[in-house]
Amino acid sequence: MNTDRYTSPLSERYASKEMQYIFSQDMKFKTWRKLWIALAEIEKDLGLNITQEQISSLICCSDFRLFGSFSNSQTERGQALVEE
Repeated sequence: MNTDRYTSPLSERYASKEMQYIFSQDMKFKTWRKLWIALAEIEKDLGLNITQEQISSLICCSDFRLFGSFSNSQTERGQALVEE
């Protein structure tokens, strides 16, 4: 599964590689993770019980990719539900 490009008939024909990346799964999840880190830092500044260790953990794993394992586990769960 290619997650570094947005794939559709129109994007493959008319969009540049850079534009396809902007709308890709990779860019979407990287942006979400940056938002989660910023939110955790702000909440910590506002006094919520968030440690610097937790924020560091988010930062450490911000480039981690799990697309294959998510799709495989969803397929397995779906198959198990059908078999029951």
